[in-house]
Amino acid sequence: MNAKRMEHIIEYTVFLVKNFAGRFEIDMRDAFNYLNRYEGIRYIENNYDFEHTQNPDYTVETLRNVCRKNGGEL
Repeated sequence: MNAKRMEHIIEYTVFLVKNFAGRFEIDMRDAFNYLNRYEGIRYIENNYDFEHTQNPDYTVETLRNVCRKNGGEL
């Protein structure tokens, strides 16, 4: 993966963590830890090409569902 693509994925991941934290009224650290623990961060990395073209609200809901499938409870 080239450096520019990685930069875009990181920026998008931070954006989504902020949105996820806001949606569920948790701080960013807790949001990141939750997404990391329940495979949401991996999902973002693996599906960046599609997800970055979607509405952020849709993607936050998708992340919620991914995490639930992996044992998360939000």
